[in-house]
Amino acid sequence: MSMLLKSIASIAVLMCVSSVLLLAAESQSTKPIPKKQWGKPTEGFQISASTDKETYDVCEAINLTLILKNIGKGDAETWSALVFDQTYRVEVILPTKKKAPLTLWGKRQSDLGIMQRAVTTLKENKTETKSIPRLNQLFDMSIPGEYTIVVERTLPQRVDGTKHCRVTSNTLVVKMTED
Repeated sequence: MSMLLKSIASIAVLMCVSSVLLLAAESQSTKPIPKKQWGKPTEGFQISASTDKETYDVCEAINLTLILKNIGKGDAETWSALVFDQTYRVEVILPTKKKAPLTLWGKRQSDLGIMQRAVTTLKENKTETKSIPRLNQLFDMSIPGEYTIVVERTLPQRVDGTKHCRVTSNTLVVKMTED
């Protein structure tokens, strides 16, 4: 009889745990996707910088997604390179309001010469997406607190392709917490 009661109790506990996990999964799946934020329009371009979420553990990878949008009239010429800082200039501000230093890996990446640069055409009202995986592997983001991230890209002007304009993203805030 006691064996039967233990089995019933175990099944009841298992059902309760399953229900809690199911409710947690449903609440996460119905969480609204944050609306894209865009930087100020410049020379017919805009940049959106975003991450998967707003709060990270110090050791958790932060993946930065950058979207360049052609909001001007007609197609526009752009260029990109394989190394992150040869296409975009990323600035990370520490909770202390100073610039975050590059890590050793970040320094090595930024010291690489231009290996490949491609000129492309960005059609009117179209976007180009670039991902910078593990942003906190490139910049030292090991101090808990709020970090500010702003991205800038230099592009040829539409009127005079020999001149350039600087397009700046929205300001992104990411909070790092201790484990």
